[in-house]
Amino acid sequence: MTWQPISTAPRDGVSLILACADDVGPYIVYFDRFNEGGKGGWRDSAFGDICHPTHWMPLPDPPKETA
Repeated sequence: MTWQPISTAPRDGVSLILACADDVGPYIVYFDRFNEGGKGGWRDSAFGDICHPTHWMPLPDPPKETA
C-alpha cells in the first residue's frame, strides 16, 4: 500500500485511509455524496466532516483470525 493523490480516490462510499494537509490524521473515512450541500465530501464516522485531504490509501485486509 502506498499513498495516492486524492484525485484518484474512490467516491463510491467505500472506507479508506485519508491524509490531510491541515490536520494530524490519518483518518478512516468514506465519501458521502450527500454531504456539503449536495456536493459531497469526506466524512469520518466519529467526527463528521474533516480536513482538506491530499492523499489516500485503501484499508489493509482484516486479520485472518482473532485471538
